[in-house]
Amino acid sequence: MICVNKPPLMIFFGDKNLSVKGNGFISLSQPQMFATPFFKDVQKNTQGDAVVFAHQIHSNRGYVISSREQACLFSPIKQPGDFLVTTMPGVILGVLTADCLPVILYDPEYEAFAVVHAGSKGTLQGVVREALGVLCMQYGTRPEQVQAFFGPSACVNCYEVQQDFVDQLQDVHYTEKTLEVRDGKFFFNVPLLNYLQLVDVGVNPIHISREHNLCTIEDRLYCSYRREQESPQRQITCAVLGDRY
Repeated sequence: MICVNKPPLMIFFGDKNLSVKGNGFISLSQPQMFATPFFKDVQKNTQGDAVVFAHQIHSNRGYVISSREQACLFSPIKQPGDFLVTTMPGVILGVLTADCLPVILYDPEYEAFAVVHAGSKGTLQGVVREALGVLCMQYGTRPEQVQAFFGPSACVNCYEVQQDFVDQLQDVHYTEKTLEVRDGKFFFNVPLLNYLQLVDVGVNPIHISREHNLCTIEDRLYCSYRREQESPQRQITCAVLGDRY
């Protein structure tokens, strides 16, 4: 597990050693979640006392978690979406991935953050921009103040896509930069398109960290939906604000 400490925010990028089985995991109760090895490790470093996941559907939809009651009662199965936003200390927001890109957006001025699941479909729909838009609308976040952190995902060398996907790229900016053609095959750069989308809406490039964006297909430390023949195993990415006082 990779820990990124940006007080009062802490970010955790999980790997295969602390992975879980998809939707069967996010339907667990809060006590059951905290009994898993991943969150036992998280609790060693934080005061987190609630865990929230959405039911990921490869969309650009998301939710604001604004109360302790909402955090404890949030039902993943009934709340489909691909990003979560909060300013509440102690509330751990998480996403599950296995080739898709996990992104953390953090506003240090208002101490607000978003955890985003950006797969190829969500990226085409601008999920990371939508999450940033919610931060701006809900808390007054200024894009130039935002810090972004990219976790492990499939890289452009490995992420092959088909013609029907390429056809959907025709209306997306930066197609020439994010789509590579090699030996008649198409390869899509999900991290780069998310990076360009953030820069396009005002995030400072020097505030976007890609140092932990390791390739999940090349690096066997990580779960990979493609490499492991549609395995249900997913690594967890989460973030939590520590106590402000």
